[in-house]
Amino acid sequence: MREHVRGEDPALGARKAKELLFTGDSVSAGDAADLGMVNHVVPDDQLAELTLRLATWIAERPAFGLRLAKASVNQSLKAQGQESAIDAAFALHNPGLANNLARHGDLVDPAGAPIIRESSSKVPVV
Repeated sequence: MREHVRGEDPALGARKAKELLFTGDSVSAGDAADLGMVNHVVPDDQLAELTLRLATWIAERPAFGLRLAKASVNQSLKAQGQESAIDAAFALHNPGLANNLARHGDLVDPAGAPIIRESSSKVPVV
């Protein structure tokens, strides 16, 4: 997989998101890290240790400074339109669920799930 580099064309994220949405393909832990979706990838038996170490390190920092840093990042994301993007995604997601419920009596189209599962396992990873 092509390594994700911060500062690249922002359409890269949109293109990858569309690919995952259209194919139903899964994302490996390594790919999720490359895409910036997760901060760390560790074996299961090391997860608790890493989590506690990270939480302890953060907890030792001045609480007010952490609040300011978090607010700064959140305000930057809001200025970039993240909140609007999430609102737009749910504005489209909810009618899709309502459509499935009205047409199929369930939130998921019964014909869709097996097709996506079967085809996603056959999608070549490039």
